[in-house]
Amino acid sequence: SELRYSQLVLGAAYFKPKIKLFNAVATDRAGNPLTGNNPTEPKGRMFIPNGHVAWRVSRDFSLGFSVVEPFGVNTVYGNQDMARLMATRTRIRTLDFSPTFGYKVSKSFSIGAGLDFLRISTNIASVVGTTGGGGSEGGSYVINKGTGRAIGYHVGILFRPNICTKMGLVYFSGFSPSISGTTVSNGAINFSTTSRFSSKFKLPDRINYSSTYSFARNWLAMSEVEWTHWSRLKRVLMDYNSSALPGYQNLYYKNTWRAALGADYKLSRTWTFKGGLGYDQSPVNKSYRSARLPDSDRYLVGVGAKYTFYKYFSINVAYSHIFCENFNINQTAASDGLNPSAAVTDRRTLRGKFKNSYNIFGLQLNYDFAKLQ
Repeated sequence: SELRYSQLVLGAAYFKPKIKLFNAVATDRAGNPLTGNNPTEPKGRMFIPNGHVAWRVSRDFSLGFSVVEPFGVNTVYGNQDMARLMATRTRIRTLDFSPTFGYKVSKSFSIGAGLDFLRISTNIASVVGTTGGGGSEGGSYVINKGTGRAIGYHVGILFRPNICTKMGLVYFSGFSPSISGTTVSNGAINFSTTSRFSSKFKLPDRINYSSTYSFARNWLAMSEVEWTHWSRLKRVLMDYNSSALPGYQNLYYKNTWRAALGADYKLSRTWTFKGGLGYDQSPVNKSYRSARLPDSDRYLVGVGAKYTFYKYFSINVAYSHIFCENFNINQTAASDGLNPSAAVTDRRTLRGKFKNSYNIFGLQLNYDFAKLQ
């Protein structure tokens, strides 16, 4: 509702993690110690695109459509890594297709809402045995690939008390996707060559408050606080249509806060420079940490720049570095690296310490359709 012209935004982020598991000690199902890469450094690069278009229908009414990835994880261990019996690949990607509208009720007050059509794909794989001490499971693996869909919504308000200040409050609903797919295995006990699996879990709803304040001619300050209802996600359960016990990952996530401060400095008509700091709590419960989701609280530093071509086209570039708190892991799980139940006799173990950091590179293109107004 605040846009002067219709607008197209295309962007992408390249996410490059640096994850290290060191001082690792692991055993197979027979209790034999494992050997392998120590420290272990799993891969997890991600390319995350996004796109937005806003159509200014009238002075007070606008329509929009966005495609974003609100949730995702990608962690890949090698066949010689110390964590290979707990996880080899954990890949969850989502796409949110969102039609929206915005309406300016008055000069200082606007409302907006949208639907969220979420598509989710998963690839959860594990080596379930080794050639030394693995028994009849030596060298086998289990790969679970599935897809699912869910529908949500979001609603928001924008308040502009004066010409210098804007404040926004948005509620994003949660999702309850149902996933189904195939389980492909090789030499694994209780799995046929190709099985089916199904899974249901809950993704969080969240509330976001943000504000901007133009405190000088060329300066714009920004702040943001977000609360995420991660406690909705207690467990990811995978039911197999075979004699294998259900695979599940206990999570019992905790609710989290995220906060950020930033500023823009407009040097000239063409150049604007940006910077910011942030703190992001991890939802991971210390008692249920796993090699699949090696996460901890994060501290962020970001810088960027915007260059405006002519009048209606601009390009933004950004770099962020994320510092993470180190943490220990003490995990026990079954033959597919998922089921931690004490009733499972062929359990594996993993102990060690993680030290992580992340680099994010961003690029965004903006175009205002001024000539069409």
